[in-house]
Amino acid sequence: MTGPASPSSGRQVLLAVLIALAGTVAAGFASAELAGLLVTAGLQVPLREPLNLLMVLAVGWLAFSRLGPATAIRLGQAGPGAMVGAVLALGVLLAAWGLLIATGAASSPRWIGDTTAPVALAAFALPWMVLHGLSEQYLVHRLAQDRAERWRGAWAGILVAALVWTGVQALQGYVAPVLLVNSFLLGCLFGLVARGPGGVLAAGLAHGLWSWLETVVWRSLWQWQLEPGLGAVGDQDSYGTWALTLVLLVVLLVAVWRGGKRQPPRQ
Repeated sequence: MTGPASPSSGRQVLLAVLIALAGTVAAGFASAELAGLLVTAGLQVPLREPLNLLMVLAVGWLAFSRLGPATAIRLGQAGPGAMVGAVLALGVLLAAWGLLIATGAASSPRWIGDTTAPVALAAFALPWMVLHGLSEQYLVHRLAQDRAERWRGAWAGILVAALVWTGVQALQGYVAPVLLVNSFLLGCLFGLVARGPGGVLAAGLAHGLWSWLETVVWRSLWQWQLEPGLGAVGDQDSYGTWALTLVLLVVLLVAVWRGGKRQPPRQ
């Protein structure tokens, strides 16, 4: 933050939360439908994620014209600051996968990328997953978290962003208890990242890399099986596991402990 932010009201926060939640979910569904129609019409180009981001930016522009610009949460810029989110996402995922394997909740992964095709497909998917991450993080942080932080401070902004993110995930079908818990904790982590030098770009990159590793790389290039206990609910990835919950709790507790030793960043 380059200067003191103007205060926000509880009414503005509520409006920002509703716009961020509805706008993010609606843009996701609308972009999928429109991209499907274009494919049916013969345009064989992966347009869903670019359309999603454009729709989200349009919602943000309309919201900012009504509520004023974001001042507490920066957009960020490409560079080392934006990479913080990617490094953090990779570290959390490696820790969760390692815990699953070490406790016997998952079988040892076996490499199945026997040809270059799966690797090439995974590489092709990366930029689209980053666009997906940016689309789902933009309004959560630039709109909802920004207003909540200006209303009640840094931690209020992080918690509100996490609740909005959990709502987005729930409306997309992630409603099992462990998924709701992990959505909230992951939302807190993204909120912390968004407050850093990389801003929303870092949070979007963290989300995009997270989704890419979980849904593309880990499923396409490795074969493994989750077992009961710390194992998964639903898909074969760490998102529906209590192992991820434990890792996220440790990371967040460390962040809170460090935050208690000094003033929250950019507060």
